[in-house]
Amino acid sequence: MTFFLILLIIGAGASLLLRESYLGELSISFLPYWGAAMSIGLLISLWGLWKYLHGKKEEKTRFCIQFSALFVVGFGSILGGFLWKFHNFYNHYQLSGDSQANLKVLFSNIYKDNLGYDELTGTLARENPDVAMFVEFEEHHYEHLKGFLEKQFPFVEYLPWSTSIVVSKYPLTLLPTSVKGQKWRYHYFQIQKGDQYYLVYLVHTSSPTSQRHFNNRNHQLKIISNDFLTMHQASRGENGKVFMGGDFNISPWSKYYEEFSNELSGTMDNATRSFPYYFSWNLAKLLRISGTLEGVPELLYSHIDQLLVSKSLKIKSLTPLQFSGSDHKGFLFEIE
Repeated sequence: MTFFLILLIIGAGASLLLRESYLGELSISFLPYWGAAMSIGLLISLWGLWKYLHGKKEEKTRFCIQFSALFVVGFGSILGGFLWKFHNFYNHYQLSGDSQANLKVLFSNIYKDNLGYDELTGTLARENPDVAMFVEFEEHHYEHLKGFLEKQFPFVEYLPWSTSIVVSKYPLTLLPTSVKGQKWRYHYFQIQKGDQYYLVYLVHTSSPTSQRHFNNRNHQLKIISNDFLTMHQASRGENGKVFMGGDFNISPWSKYYEEFSNELSGTMDNATRSFPYYFSWNLAKLLRISGTLEGVPELLYSHIDQLLVSKSLKIKSLTPLQFSGSDHKGFLFEIE
């Protein structure tokens, strides 16, 4: 047990201290689970310390008491760090529930091999969004849904090179970005409803499944923030209504998310901070639906889908949305 507790402290401490490394990043993405493990470790350590303090005289060795006390301090300190990071993100964005909704938007990563076409069309018909945005939207999805989408939405932009699609009931215009072709990991477009213009980013960065993809994702986030702050600044003006949604493939506890967020600080807020907690991606579900490991339970969630909004944009409601054939939870939101 002692050896296990030592390994647990070392692993958790390394996750905090080595967040900028590839393995540290993957580990910290599951921060709530580390928090739960630290809580268990702290309880075991407290029980051990109590046992030595109140046990038989021959058990009360100075070394055992000091060692147990070190465990309590170690687990308590690391748990405090995890809780601070968790609490510092959630419940820090206020939805404007009293405002009047002007645009209803649906987003999801539907998963490239998802064959639940009826569920996709049924959800779109039931929720009736003004705008829907999907990533990992493959050609087989477009072939099966094209008729329905063109009937429901007058404006359809299918972007096969990035497996993305945007459909809208209102005029939709793609706007230029600094990247092209296979490196295209986000799209920038304008939606016009009456005399109101909305500027929208649909994001799907590389999944950090290897060191190379990890580096690519970090570079892509830099491109997005740089385009936002320089290339696109003139098009939105000071009071432009902007929202940036998608599968960012990064958790709020990542060092690289913090850098990205800091670069946009003062201009964009993350609306998913309104949740008490939000786990948008399920590793076990991905392994099951991909046929890699079909018997694993639904553990190991992380928060990697984000919705950033400009200061001039108010979100009336924001709710999670799950398609059964996807490893991601998307979201449905209404904006003023």
